[in-house]
Amino acid sequence: MNSGGEFVEKLGELLSGLPHANVVSILLSAGSVTILLLGRRLARAVPWALIVLVVATVLTVAASLEDHGVSVLGEVAAGPPTFTWPALDLAQWFSVVPSAIALTLVVTAEGLLVSRSYSEKRGYPIDPNRELVAFGVGNAASGLSGGFAVGSSTSRTAFMDAAGSRTQLPSIVAAVLTLLLLLFGTGLLADIPSPAIGAIVAVAVVPLVGVGELRELWHLDRYEFAVAAACFLGTLLIGAIPGILISFVLALVNLTRRAANPGVDLLGASVDADQALPVVTGAAVVTGPGVVVLRFSAPIFFANVGVLRDRVHEVVEAAVDADVPVRHLVLDLEGVTDIDVTGSEGLGQVKVWLEDRGITLHYSRVRPSVQERLGHFGLDEGTTSFGTNRAAIEALRSG
Repeated sequence: MNSGGEFVEKLGELLSGLPHANVVSILLSAGSVTILLLGRRLARAVPWALIVLVVATVLTVAASLEDHGVSVLGEVAAGPPTFTWPALDLAQWFSVVPSAIALTLVVTAEGLLVSRSYSEKRGYPIDPNRELVAFGVGNAASGLSGGFAVGSSTSRTAFMDAAGSRTQLPSIVAAVLTLLLLLFGTGLLADIPSPAIGAIVAVAVVPLVGVGELRELWHLDRYEFAVAAACFLGTLLIGAIPGILISFVLALVNLTRRAANPGVDLLGASVDADQALPVVTGAAVVTGPGVVVLRFSAPIFFANVGVLRDRVHEVVEAAVDADVPVRHLVLDLEGVTDIDVTGSEGLGQVKVWLEDRGITLHYSRVRPSVQERLGHFGLDEGTTSFGTNRAAIEALRSG
């Protein structure tokens, strides 16, 4: 798992090592990248990555490039997986659990993000619950065979997508071929040059950095761009878990910020009462005998109940200043999906404030769950709930 500062450390090692870089390795990687990029443009259906691996390996063996400083994959242990139970004492279990939880968060978050990214890109549905079940089963099997944590590899996913994979068949074929290689063909892997492997991974992964998406976010919403940039930089500079936590907190702040400034529409004083008016206009927004309809378009909670209170005060006081009597205020709750404790306290204060001025509070278009919450908090006492604004105005006008 990446630790904080690893990116900076690796970048420093790269820059400091440039004067000592192996020229042959650079030429081999540059040639591999060139073939991959040109091949993608000329014939996408051709497995250029496999061709690059084969050609680079043959060239490495034929020209003895390893003797010239080119790094190769090296010997890979052969044989099938060995099933075993992890031999850890209680203290070791407790010591690995925090890291295991952090690793699980990284693996599942990365896997779900990759799945969603490619499902949106290719237009097919995904079920996150099934993805999580697959991760769980895969990791259980890996743990019982002494393997590494199993996740949705971004690089391999990008490579499979670039190669034209659109079904599970390539993954099944790859799994079968991997098993056969482990059993009989590990010797074929020893001479694969690392520069060619790095070139394949780089070409596949670079598009996933999301420069185009970041540019689009910059034009669409600067705050969401800041969230994405903070997550990106946090992951690079201080680690994957802190980066995810930073983006999660910023996303919550953004959600709260938006919910804290909902629309509170003053509806027109007609039988339909469905026309939102931007400002109070005296008698034009009050229908006899003094009915005002306000529509609140968000869950009522601690961050926005003050907005509702101020809007009610503004409307009622403007009507009073215009010598227009207000006897009933109807609160349209169609857009309200929940009310928290602080929100209920604020709504209760609004109700008392209206009653002190001889105004009765009513509700319209209330969801069943919200109606239950109103009853739970005692906010339905002395009020009437109407199915539509039309019904509210007709009933209150005739009453």
